[in-house]
Amino acid sequence: MHSHFLSKYLFLAAVSTAPIFAADVIATGLNNPRGIAIAPDGDLYVAEAGTGGKRACIHASDNTDPCFGTTGSITRISLRNGAQTRVVTGLPSLAGASGGGAIGPAGISFKDRGMASSRSV
Repeated sequence: MHSHFLSKYLFLAAVSTAPIFAADVIATGLNNPRGIAIAPDGDLYVAEAGTGGKRACIHASDNTDPCFGTTGSITRISLRNGAQTRVVTGLPSLAGASGGGAIGPAGISFKDRGMASSRSV
């Protein structure tokens, strides 16, 4: 599968010992999803690296010009009813003109009492 395809959809798959593969799309419209975590209340959180922006572009050694933006985010997905909400926005993101392959929020974890923390690379 192409990474562009995977960057637009988040799949949860259940695989049994039989050669049957089942997958359900549970979220769409994500911007370069990087990490997931299940909250103590059962909701799924996704760290999105974003799509860069139009500020402070740099010329990289691979002849691309990634630009900084604040398009990184954290999305909550209710596994009970499918509701999808961006709960944190405006996080740093760096990406080329297409917005693909961004560097930004890359993980999320839950600490004591369900408080979330995000990690960027």
